[in-house]
Amino acid sequence: MRKSKAKKRRNEEVTSLYIHIPFCLDICSYCSFLHCFYVEKLAASYMEKLNEEFDKLNIKYLKTIYIGGGTPSCLPPYLIEPLLKKLSAIKKDEDYEFSIECNFDSINLNKLSLYRHYGVNRLSFGVESFDENILKDMHRHHDERKVKETIALARSLGFSNINVDLIYGYPKQDMRILKSDVKKILSLGVEHISTYALSIEDRSELYAKKVKEADEDTLRTMFDYIYESLTSHGYVRYETSNFSKPNYTSKHNLVYWKNLPYYGIGAGAASYVNGSRYQNTENISKYLKGITIEEKKEKLSNEDKLFYQFMLGLRLKEGLSTKDVYKDVDEKIKNKYEKVIDHYLKTNLLKKDKDRLMTTYEGSLLLDLILKDLL
Repeated sequence: MRKSKAKKRRNEEVTSLYIHIPFCLDICSYCSFLHCFYVEKLAASYMEKLNEEFDKLNIKYLKTIYIGGGTPSCLPPYLIEPLLKKLSAIKKDEDYEFSIECNFDSINLNKLSLYRHYGVNRLSFGVESFDENILKDMHRHHDERKVKETIALARSLGFSNINVDLIYGYPKQDMRILKSDVKKILSLGVEHISTYALSIEDRSELYAKKVKEADEDTLRTMFDYIYESLTSHGYVRYETSNFSKPNYTSKHNLVYWKNLPYYGIGAGAASYVNGSRYQNTENISKYLKGITIEEKKEKLSNEDKLFYQFMLGLRLKEGLSTKDVYKDVDEKIKNKYEKVIDHYLKTNLLKKDKDRLMTTYEGSLLLDLILKDLL
């Protein structure tokens, strides 16, 4: 990273940090994120460079930290402990959130105890499904017993904020399987549930196999069931795909959805600082050589910033404030937005509460259509 850029990234107070660990013990069939198989020597070199990148930012204070991947829990304690030690030494908000993603086949008492010792207070597990055949096809290596035992172990160590992921629309997942998955997810009593409609992206195994996504009617039926089931059990859908018990929204992810600044370190990680979006190189060989740490930089125009506010804010149950939202754009752009908004207010896909604009339930399912008209 060039010194001039490092200084620029620190001009604005940034209190959130994302850390990308690309290593996995196995590669999920649907995954298109930057990932690679865990090899100890490669992982050791990567973590050395990651720690160097972290040190260059000279971060003094954080409110949220998120270690994602890949599979962070596949790292042995000796490789991740130096980073955890650095993070634990940083001054944090009294109600800070420090999350790490875990897989059931790579987590154990020793690792959970280590995370707890260094201040991790939120765990995120990729359950995805409980169906044996679907899990096999996904290359996931757990079952219901393993899920329950691991979450009970985490609880015994004092973890009181746990998320699990659920995928719907996976090939051969019919409503019978989905209903069973939802019932078992609810039985876990976790604080947060993230739901994802299967999206088949390039770089994934499913894409290479030319697997087709479920049709819109199927996905709608499935999500309606998920929504009704989770909300009837006390979960609040606070964002398009995310449900939580009261007071357990993901503070880190809210930073993204509220379009607030954040740092990202590690290969492929993104940052948003001083009105610019950066992305680190996705080439791990380059990353290990310290080349093009900031490979992509996007300087946002005022119109770009406005669109991001709507694109991200409308994902939230609370929507976004329209007070002063147009202050940095010209009258032509403002009129375009207000015309689109007025149309969707009349068709009941959007609604207003004083100066806040939000989607209706139906509108949340058709958000891409609304955003397309705003472009």
